[in-house]
Amino acid sequence: MKKPTLTKVKKKAWKQFSLFIRLRDSLKTMRNNRQCKCISCGTIKNTRTRPCIQAGHFIAGRHNAILFSEEMVNGQCYHCNMGLKGNWVPYEEAMVEMYGQERVAELKRLSKVGVGQKRIKYTIQDYLDIEAKYKKKVIDLGGFE
Repeated sequence: MKKPTLTKVKKKAWKQFSLFIRLRDSLKTMRNNRQCKCISCGTIKNTRTRPCIQAGHFIAGRHNAILFSEEMVNGQCYHCNMGLKGNWVPYEEAMVEMYGQERVAELKRLSKVGVGQKRIKYTIQDYLDIEAKYKKKVIDLGGFE
């Protein structure tokens, strides 16, 4: 059997994490598992069929320090996430409403930890564990239809 590559297991871990974020936020914003409201603009999109909601990062960059942060990743439409590069002003307003100004400031500070220092490095096993963790969380939330 071929040994999995870091790139492949990272992609699988991200897929499960993204499914969890989209399911969590669809249940929170729409009370169902089919649609989700964008954190930035309020547009309602499907959770799984295109054009679907994405798992958008509050702080751009997708570096390992914040890649799998449940607080810093939320359901976001493609237009805001990609077209408007995060549409961060309304995203930040929503974050402040959810967590408060102090916590948002702390999250911003934490996202910069490691910049210019030793970066967080995940192993293949780390990614396999992350994938399993979020696969279970999706099941625990009831999964998708």
